[in-house]
Amino acid sequence: MDDRLDAQLSLGAVVLVVFLIAGQVILLAAHLWVPMAQTANLLLEDEPDLYGTGADDATSTDEADADRGPRLSPWRWAAYATSALALGLGVFAVRRLLGNTGERVRWTWVLLLSAFAALFGLFSAWVVVRQALMLGQLTG
Repeated sequence: MDDRLDAQLSLGAVVLVVFLIAGQVILLAAHLWVPMAQTANLLLEDEPDLYGTGADDATSTDEADADRGPRLSPWRWAAYATSALALGLGVFAVRRLLGNTGERVRWTWVLLLSAFAALFGLFSAWVVVRQALMLGQLTG
């Protein structure tokens, strides 16, 4: 492979792995922040009508949720997909390291970061599933 192309591929792989890790961090933060916001919203709903909206809905969505059956959040598949992509990049990095490359340092970083991204993606998926089970938010 041409040295210039190898350098561009290694740099692109490093950037892609960093974006995968950033996306997983955002996914994890959103799944930890949303329940707190929902709890704060429930606390406000127990209070009198402070905002003057006059909306007092007596309908309950719990019955509709119970009819659908338990389904886990589809965002876990995003975490699994980022893990799979990181593993693919790690395998590609191993192939480049075993081959003749002048970018050993960058490909080693790709390998290390992709291993971290794969493990962090699996952890993110576990947290998404566990959070839904713990809080009873089994949605589809």
